[in-house]
Amino acid sequence: MRASAKLYIVVGEIMFNVGQFQKAHEWYLTAEHAAHDVGDQYLADIALAGQAYLPTYSEDPNGVLALLEPRLASNPSPSPAIAWLWGSTARAHAALNHPELFQLAIGSAEDALDRSSPDAVRPGIFSFLPEKLAFYEATGAVRLNDTNRALAAANRALALYDLSETTEPTLAKLERASALAKGGEVPEACSIAAAALLDPTTYHGVTVRTYAAKFDSLVREIDLPETRQWREVHREIHGREATAIEKGWNLFQMDTARTTLEEYVRSGMLMQVATISGTGSPAICHVWYRAHFRPDRLYFISRHDREHSANIRNNQQVAGGIVSIPLSGLGQTVRGVTFKGQARELGTDAGAELERFLERWPNARSLISIKRIAENDTPSRLYEIGIDQWVLFDEQTFPDSPRCLIRGEHA
Repeated sequence: MRASAKLYIVVGEIMFNVGQFQKAHEWYLTAEHAAHDVGDQYLADIALAGQAYLPTYSEDPNGVLALLEPRLASNPSPSPAIAWLWGSTARAHAALNHPELFQLAIGSAEDALDRSSPDAVRPGIFSFLPEKLAFYEATGAVRLNDTNRALAAANRALALYDLSETTEPTLAKLERASALAKGGEVPEACSIAAAALLDPTTYHGVTVRTYAAKFDSLVREIDLPETRQWREVHREIHGREATAIEKGWNLFQMDTARTTLEEYVRSGMLMQVATISGTGSPAICHVWYRAHFRPDRLYFISRHDREHSANIRNNQQVAGGIVSIPLSGLGQTVRGVTFKGQARELGTDAGAELERFLERWPNARSLISIKRIAENDTPSRLYEIGIDQWVLFDEQTFPDSPRCLIRGEHA
């Protein structure tokens, strides 16, 4: 069970880094239970620290405190895991503008690390290092507008980090940039932040994207050559988060929107597809479809001599819509999806895609096969739409802001 607990923590870390917050939380919680089952309090504390990621990155500092304070109130023995819990608590207090409690928590984290066995303080997800605590201190100091302390802590973290690591040094650089921006050094801040994103070693997971978005919020209203260059870099690399910022959403809400979109589209069966003729005349059709995500694709079959099929051969730009709810009338809660993208007719090299379509719609096997396409023995063809943009309109999940623009994922 101890090995299982470690495995569950690893899976939780992976889910968190790819933005699957709720799944990450569930894996960390499972890991905590498994650790308790074998009496391993240290692993249980590591799993608890992982669970704190969800409220931390959902801007819910009270949720962090409610999760961690019961364990910290039990007078636990010092360990890197306990230092991690104190560090997360410190960030929560900073977010709530509690400078004295922030300082107390940082001091408690430092004490827990100092009193830990040296063998336990080591790199990896099963421990907590002084450089990570320095980064947490920098984050809290930025929140509290203590720019000198933030710069000192960020510089201390960067001096300790292995700069070839893919994530945490980038976070420290972004917090250093935030401290500089708050201190009025905007051009230097933008240069540091842009370089951090462009560094080829940077892994653009949820933490890097979150801290880049936080920095962007500090310089968004400033018009300088450096801020314009920063915005171009940020938009190019983190376009999905730019959409979330425009809506005032955090990344957990954006992740929820993406999950909702995929579930909704998978549940549908019939879609409308709009095409444009060579003379600019629009046409629309209704087709049965199969969806695939990451990359985002929609597949359908149609006769190659239909108007919309001819239009696609001349102009690949299409738009469409999916409605997959029972309709009762005007005024009901609405859920629906629209999209736009590039369509193309697939040939005999698309056997795998055709087979997956036919698995969903077996009645179409009498109409089309790769062999019949090769022998020109059927008028039917398989078409693929590569999605550039989705629009999820969901009054049920997001009643206050139901329209969500979601970029199509191409890889």
